[in-house]
Amino acid sequence: MDSICDWFAADSARQYLAEDKLIENYYSNEVAELGVVPIVVSYVGNGKGKGLVATQDIAAGGRIFNERAAFAMQNMDNHPLARVCGVCLAFLGNKNNTMGNKDNNSSVEIAAVAHLLRRSLTPREIAAVNDAFAAAGLAKHEALDLSCFVEGNDTEMTKTCSTRYCSIECRNYDLRNGHARICPARVEHVDTFIEHATSTNESFLLALKVYAAVAERVASLGLSSPDLSAQEQLKRALWPFRLFAKDYWWNICQPDLDSSAEELTLALKSILKESSQYLKYIFANVPQLTPILTVEFYSLIMGIFEQNNVSLVNPSPVLSIIENLSLTDKILQSKILESVSQLMPENDCYSEHHHDHGSHNGGHSHSHSHGHDYEDDDDRSEDPFEVLDALVAEGNGLHTIHATINHSCTPNAMVFKDASTLVPNNVSKSETKIRNGSTIVIAIKDIKAGEEITVSYLDEGAVNEYDEDEDVEEEKEIDEDHIAWRAMSLKEYGIRKCECPKCAPPQA
Repeated sequence: MDSICDWFAADSARQYLAEDKLIENYYSNEVAELGVVPIVVSYVGNGKGKGLVATQDIAAGGRIFNERAAFAMQNMDNHPLARVCGVCLAFLGNKNNTMGNKDNNSSVEIAAVAHLLRRSLTPREIAAVNDAFAAAGLAKHEALDLSCFVEGNDTEMTKTCSTRYCSIECRNYDLRNGHARICPARVEHVDTFIEHATSTNESFLLALKVYAAVAERVASLGLSSPDLSAQEQLKRALWPFRLFAKDYWWNICQPDLDSSAEELTLALKSILKESSQYLKYIFANVPQLTPILTVEFYSLIMGIFEQNNVSLVNPSPVLSIIENLSLTDKILQSKILESVSQLMPENDCYSEHHHDHGSHNGGHSHSHSHGHDYEDDDDRSEDPFEVLDALVAEGNGLHTIHATINHSCTPNAMVFKDASTLVPNNVSKSETKIRNGSTIVIAIKDIKAGEEITVSYLDEGAVNEYDEDEDVEEEKEIDEDHIAWRAMSLKEYGIRKCECPKCAPPQA
């Protein structure tokens, strides 16, 4: 029998033809979880395997669907700025809140301000924040802040788990997907794994969640289907992850100018070997996972993230508050701005990285200009409101349905990471206030029923712009550089050659 790696890495197009009914039923159930949406996952041919197809006409600007990540993680350097749910990145209420607690301190907005100030708010400050939020015309959100432990099991704690949840639903979801198997408060070596991931590649933290989910599925199959062999139990547990586009990590990543492909492969194998050793310690009590705790299989899991990962952005409720605090409490406004400034990571690229919260595909920008106009960057850097661009929860997620959308250099849809700035044709006002790290797919052209829905995997906003007076030879050189960039970027998604007008060499 083929190795588990060969089975897992099977070509998706051929896999679809071999298991079409099973795959269609799986995705039908996943689409149903999104509510009433005009989409179906089906075979689209042309060597692409599965794709997302419209089931009815969709007008340009219309919402196609929104989806929460199946697995999500908050960026490590974002923790000081945003205290959010470990499943959906929604901002949390205050610590130790319980259902039915209607104290003013239980609101997400109060908790977000308290987290930034690193202290509880005074009654006067609470009143000022509430007034500021009311001035913005928004309603407060009551929210929980739950630990991972089911009531009655806190005696198992040996230390504090940093993962918190905004709702019982999110906590139960994480527990069903194996959080107890990777909880630092319960399991040895998890802390060491996290430290290694933080210093090497944070996507290892998403991989840890996937391994935990597989372990939980294997355990469940052991109870429900004890007659299955260990290998068959493992394959069934892995099957949903097998549907994602993937390749070995070292086949996807592109070396920089200072290294070769061989050097990059060796470097990736080295950190995978270190990280996989910690995985073996963590899952030592799940022997069925042994075949997939290898560098090769781990590389395939990382390849899934490399080709399907979507960065997540969730704006802080503090944004609306602070812009209106000038009407209620300027002193508190200044304290919040100063605290955010101190919490921001001290590196030169932070401001550039956070200032433009663009979409995964379309280059849609979302910046908080606060009504100020700047003539140059120096003026902007001196403005205290510049720090507000850091007030977002940022992370990465793996989305089941989003991952079925194929690439096109001339797409008919776009993925947005932040719904708060959208007012498309069929998106209600309440939907534009989504604050749970969801991605939203919007039609950017009219889409006919039966037409495949596509997005660009590249940042199409990165096209080089030049003045009309630009030298012709220099313009040609820029074109060639951009075409080379597109070719290199598409290779990371398994697209070896594209001959569309955007990717074709310029005419002599």
